Amino acid sequence: MELVISISNSTNNQKINSLVLEGKIIEAIEELEKIEKEQKKVNERIRCRILRSKNLIKIGALEKAFSLIQNSIDDLQETQKKGLLIDSLLVKAEILQYFGEYNKSQEVIEKSMNILKELQKERHLKHKSREASILYQKGCQFFLEGNLDKSISVFERSLKLYEQLDNKQNIANTLGNIGVSYTIKGDHNRSFDYYQQSMKIREEIGDKTGLAESYRNYGVYYHHKEEFHLSFEFLRKGLALREEMGDQIGIAQTLNTLGVVKGKTGDIKGALDDFIKSLAISEEIGNVQDTPTSLLSIGIIYTKMGELDKALEYYQASSKIYEELENELSLAWLYTNIGETYRKKDNAELAIDYFSKGLEIFENIGDNYYKVWILFHLICTYIDVNSLEKANKLLDEIEQINRKEDSKYINHLFILSKALILKTSTRVRSRVEAGELFEQILSEEGVDNELKVVALLCLFELLISEFSHYGNQEVLREAHLLSSNLIKIAKMQNSYLLFTESYWLQAQLAIVQYDFNVARHLLTQAQIIAEEKGLSRLAVKLSSEHDNLLIQIEQWEELSKMDNSLIEGEKIAKLEELVKKIRMKKELEMLEEQEEEPIVLILLYETGIPIYSKNFAMSQEIDDMLVAGFISAINNFIQDAFGVSGYIDRIKHKENTILIKHIESMFICYVFKGGSYAASSKLERFIKEINNSPILDYLQDSEMITKGFSQSEINRVETMIENIFPAN
Repeated sequence: MELVISISNSTNNQKINSLVLEGKIIEAIEELEKIEKEQKKVNERIRCRILRSKNLIKIGALEKAFSLIQNSIDDLQETQKKGLLIDSLLVKAEILQYFGEYNKSQEVIEKSMNILKELQKERHLKHKSREASILYQKGCQFFLEGNLDKSISVFERSLKLYEQLDNKQNIANTLGNIGVSYTIKGDHNRSFDYYQQSMKIREEIGDKTGLAESYRNYGVYYHHKEEFHLSFEFLRKGLALREEMGDQIGIAQTLNTLGVVKGKTGDIKGALDDFIKSLAISEEIGNVQDTPTSLLSIGIIYTKMGELDKALEYYQASSKIYEELENELSLAWLYTNIGETYRKKDNAELAIDYFSKGLEIFENIGDNYYKVWILFHLICTYIDVNSLEKANKLLDEIEQINRKEDSKYINHLFILSKALILKTSTRVRSRVEAGELFEQILSEEGVDNELKVVALLCLFELLISEFSHYGNQEVLREAHLLSSNLIKIAKMQNSYLLFTESYWLQAQLAIVQYDFNVARHLLTQAQIIAEEKGLSRLAVKLSSEHDNLLIQIEQWEELSKMDNSLIEGEKIAKLEELVKKIRMKKELEMLEEQEEEPIVLILLYETGIPIYSKNFAMSQEIDDMLVAGFISAINNFIQDAFGVSGYIDRIKHKENTILIKHIESMFICYVFKGGSYAASSKLERFIKEINNSPILDYLQDSEMITKGFSQSEINRVETMIENIFPAN
């Protein structure tokens, strides 16, 4: 909302308006301060002060803005300038909203409305403008309290008045806010219509501040449409404008939205960085209104990382502020996130408790869209604990809402809920019907990708169950096709978490089919992605799975001589457990990153000629020529025998593990005892340092093969080893 207030000098007024529209907020503040000092009339000085306060809000100087506007209010209390008092009160209300003091803000808005009623008897045009501004601020108040229907209704009344006054800047602001309200209600097409109207006006009048907000709104819209490249494009344009203007509140809000999109596309590190930056800005400027949003967002990222206890800490911190603010809508979303987290921790009792709290709020608000969303989560939780009677009762509730509402999303949640309940049955007919409903979800247009993933994984479970009973290899081919579709969804969403889980699933499927080399390759790929994208707990788990696989291969070879069915049962059980874990997003157990016991580190050419070796086990004689020849020979064998490209990366023999990395024309091999994750991390660091040093060029010198390492190069390598690998 831009105030109707202006400076009496038209030249000064035009200059200030131009600076604000161009986003030169700090220059506008400095100019207003200069003009204020030149004014002899008290009212003119107060006008300057009010405008300064409004613009100080834009750069996040909330405390300074509040002090300035309170001084103006104090000076105006005994005057007859009721119009200026209303303008001052509205600025104060806006600042109080940022401080999270919604009750005080509401009181100030009501006070300004009462003053306006006295003034309206004069039928002055400015009073109509002030009425529009009061309604606008009241709409913001309802929005912050989570009452979206009232918010939209009041914004529409404000919009009509602004249209009568032809106040284009505030018409655009109000249209944008109506659009945001519809976004939160889940009506994205309707919201985009308002966003487009708002953007068009802002472009026409050259309102940079408004355009930055429009870019953010477009970014949110394209995020919901899962057109992430467009979402990033608009959000980054908006952030650049905010930074240019020094708009601290806008920077924090845009960073938070960017973080949401990065999180959705699997850039966990980037998302966490943006949320932490956003939180720091909001806390620094005292923006209580946006602080809990950043805390909630950080909690969601830790949930994705599998660090659920840490996630709950941030959720509880967010909950405390939202409860103080009495922000019911945000609390409902937060309770749902807490409920999901407890479900992943297998604490169904607390999950149901928090889901029920969120459900009660959405029922009170009358929001069926989100009510069904929580009912779906409750059904899933009741299925977890085999309370099918309660699950069916909630399904009936969703069905009734589905008949009333014309919403594809609600219909899809109904179909998926019904299928999940049918899937629990032991009857073949019910499970077949469940499969058909899951396929319907996958085949229909406009289905949310998260719902598609659930349907796809449930179908996968049904197929694996069928295979375990009948052993039909065709079923495994269908399962492989489903896992490939899962990767397609991951690519579409740029979701690295889903990529990692899909590769893990395919690896387990390859194990069932005795394709161990493919399984190992997929586990390696999954671990690389997890490490690059900050999914450290998942990376440790994948490394452990790879180690266990190498041990199990030896055990299975022994078991196969006695009873092959034991092996089949074990592999299928592990696959079923993994699918369920991914579908329900269960908490990964915390594995300790145990320090390995190093034995030897060897650098060798592809031909098998050793370049350098470091023997950590001084009590044990290591033949580096023998090890080098073995590594080279086994890689050649794998490529020739199985017709595959690439190189083997890990070998297990009894207690010893060999990690093998290939760079340029050589191998780097690390032999050790113990867990491989910490060892792999050290080896990656060593390779990175090799790549960033002159050693690589030195090794590629053709004369190097005959000359060997110089003493200076040996010293360089040994310094790297001492810094990276554990001491004897």
